[in-house]
Amino acid sequence: MSTYQKVTVVGYAGKDASMSFTQDGSACTTFSVAVSDYAGKDKEGKAKYRSTWFNVVVWNKLAEIANELVHKGGLYLVEGRLSIQEYEDREGNKRTSVRLVATEVKPIGKKVSTDSYTDDLGDLDDHPF
Repeated sequence: MSTYQKVTVVGYAGKDASMSFTQDGSACTTFSVAVSDYAGKDKEGKAKYRSTWFNVVVWNKLAEIANELVHKGGLYLVEGRLSIQEYEDREGNKRTSVRLVATEVKPIGKKVSTDSYTDDLGDLDDHPF
């Protein structure tokens, strides 16, 4: 039986996308997205949230599109698979890095200024979830 892996993340870009090219000319774009989860309340009763950052890598034509599309603060849906890479740091310590290799990158909002986005969901009370 074959296996299947698909990861979907909706989060805010931490900075503008950055594109580079491999020696064979393939485009590679990287960026990160943050996903926040409710983490309870603090001592004063205010809601607390924790963020998980996903390092995203995009290849080829989609990399070129993502490089133009992804900007700091924007809200994006990113789909793909997780890739684990092992490497040695400068001190010779073994390290592990997990990346989201994207097969889909979609904006989920309308840009209203250079620093903010607004979502297209409208009034959440009108949605069945």
